[in-house]
Amino acid sequence: MEKIGASNYYFSFPAKRAVALSAMKDKAEAELETLAERTAGLKRKASALEATRCAPDRASKLAELKQVTAEIAAQDAQLAEQRENDPAELERLEASAVVCKQAANRWAENIDALGCWLKAKRGCSTRDANDMLKNMGCTAGMREEM
Repeated sequence: MEKIGASNYYFSFPAKRAVALSAMKDKAEAELETLAERTAGLKRKASALEATRCAPDRASKLAELKQVTAEIAAQDAQLAEQRENDPAELERLEASAVVCKQAANRWAENIDALGCWLKAKRGCSTRDANDMLKNMGCTAGMREEM
């Protein structure tokens, strides 16, 4: 801003703005050129792929692919059916059954130990100890089932 007399004059320098616009234009043109080259390359690649897809034996190969895919699906289904008879799976189930039985026995022993502790330390009768265990969710029948 420059003050001449009673007036204020604002000066702008259009050369600086023109240089910035010119640089943006050059950058956009360069990007357009690279994108045009990339588009042309992709069109060439697409036409080459289209030429291979028009091969005469393509239909027979697609039919064979569908057949093989169906066979694989059928074999996977058969494998899933036979998986429950797998010796390793049966062995794993037997091992887990043993672990579950041992855990149930530990619970039964702990319930009996708690009943004995109630009788010895608290002076409870057998009936009172059974009532306390019943209130905690451990029934006498439950201990006998284990």
